[in-house]
Amino acid sequence: MGDHPVREALQAAWKQVRADYDVGRVNSERILQSCLFRRLHDELPGYTIFCEPLIRTEKLGLTVPDMLVVADVQVVAVVELKFVPHAYPVFEEDIAKLASFGSQKGEFPVFIDPVTGKFKKPDLSCAADCLLVFAVIGRHDAKAVDAEFLWSKIVDECASSRFVPLVHAVPGQ
Repeated sequence: MGDHPVREALQAAWKQVRADYDVGRVNSERILQSCLFRRLHDELPGYTIFCEPLIRTEKLGLTVPDMLVVADVQVVAVVELKFVPHAYPVFEEDIAKLASFGSQKGEFPVFIDPVTGKFKKPDLSCAADCLLVFAVIGRHDAKAVDAEFLWSKIVDECASSRFVPLVHAVPGQ
């Protein structure tokens, strides 16, 4: 499980994001996304990282994942984020979205032509070993920050070897 370079980069980036949270630099899901983008950008030179790309396919319908990590024209990681440090994150739809990407076949446009503003080729496709990442900051007693519980939810829906839970449990009062 540790031999996937993107998995290792995700884990290294998440360690830094957790440190950012612990010193008070993260106060919203948007900042969480920004921090993770920056850290992944540093960890994965040569990869493209998209935040909230609008994707439309026959199987997925219209969907907006929080982040995609792309190598050339292959999506190598789909990331869903949750930031609810003071309460219990609702995450079931995020897990379902990841599972949908886990079985996604076919191509979809994401790249934009900077001159026209329209989609341009090449289209992307999900790599066979595309990682399905759930990154969450939530209360210490929330199910969303229990990695074993998350594994139990994703295992039936997609290959568990591709699921990457990145969790940070906030101790609370």
